[in-house]
Amino acid sequence: MTNNASAFRDLYLLQDGRVIKGIVAGMAVATIGFALVMYKASPDMSKIPGGVTPLGIHTLLGGLLFGLGMVLAGGCASGSLYRMGEGYVGSWLALGGMFLGMFALALNWDWWWTMVINVAPKFWLPKSLGWGGAILLNLLALTLAYLAVLWWESRGGGIYPQVVAELPPLAFGQRVAALYRAVFTRAWPAVVGGVILGTLNTFEYLFAKPWGITTEVSRWARVDSLRPGISSAKPALLR
Repeated sequence: MTNNASAFRDLYLLQDGRVIKGIVAGMAVATIGFALVMYKASPDMSKIPGGVTPLGIHTLLGGLLFGLGMVLAGGCASGSLYRMGEGYVGSWLALGGMFLGMFALALNWDWWWTMVINVAPKFWLPKSLGWGGAILLNLLALTLAYLAVLWWESRGGGIYPQVVAELPPLAFGQRVAALYRAVFTRAWPAVVGGVILGTLNTFEYLFAKPWGITTEVSRWARVDSLRPGISSAKPALLR
């Protein structure tokens, strides 16, 4: 699957929501899977599995800056990494910009943590709505997002499917070859890819922790060595 930036670009410019529907499908699978793992760890919600960071103006500001940077760079952090391997010079510059940004954040992290982040409230849906209510609310929001994508596609006409000519009946060997090409050669449907990634991410969370990239990028930038207390006392920077 491609990155989030191209998913929104295709939806907005081409009325093609295939990739973003795959992302929604993956999030739905991960919502159920993550909730099951977390419920097993704390069925009575006496403790919060993982980490819940404070929710405040810094969340909105960070999201806006991240979205702007993602559009300018042509991809998010993970998208920039695989584009670097494809030879995109701009992605190398984007990674350098991430390093500089995280370095600058580390210089001011104590102020942000004390004055803005640490005083903001923490909000955990299972604590407020229960496990069932939290799952239903997430799935409802994702369903509405999926329907909104369908509406946007129909509003602009969408990408018309290619008309495939009828073929004569295939022999057994031809059917096996077609199945091989469908699995190992051609691109999978985005929704199928999203479901598979959501499932794999759930198993990753079950055995270790969810996939992430910003934590590793911050380690490459050596933010933790600049501020030794960040990795232990203030983990929100690395999550």
